[in-house]
Amino acid sequence: MEKFEFVKMEPDHGKEVMEIFNYYIETTNAAYPQQPLPEAFFGKLMDMTAGYPAFTILSDKKVVGFCFLKPHNPLPTFRRSAEITYFIKKEYTGMGLGKMALDILEQEAPKIGVRNILASISGDNE
Repeated sequence: MEKFEFVKMEPDHGKEVMEIFNYYIETTNAAYPQQPLPEAFFGKLMDMTAGYPAFTILSDKKVVGFCFLKPHNPLPTFRRSAEITYFIKKEYTGMGLGKMALDILEQEAPKIGVRNILASISGDNE
């Protein structure tokens, strides 16, 4: 059975995270950009998730996915709400990683005062 590890997302995960994200941009409606993003966009992801839980998912020290919470809305009224994002490398889907990602983010959310986790899902995304 494959063993997975959730580690804090770090700058050196950028290339692999962006490869996974760009796969979903190019082949599905699950990611919203219309064109693949450069590796440098990973810095924006790091900025968006500052102060929020963000993890890279590893299997045998290889990046197979990522997940994070980010602010849902910058207004103080929404400070207890966060938006969830996670993407899993195609070959690793169907192994329960999405559920594991949700579970770990649900455990971490209260530690930063988040009580509501929202998902943004395209109407075309099954």
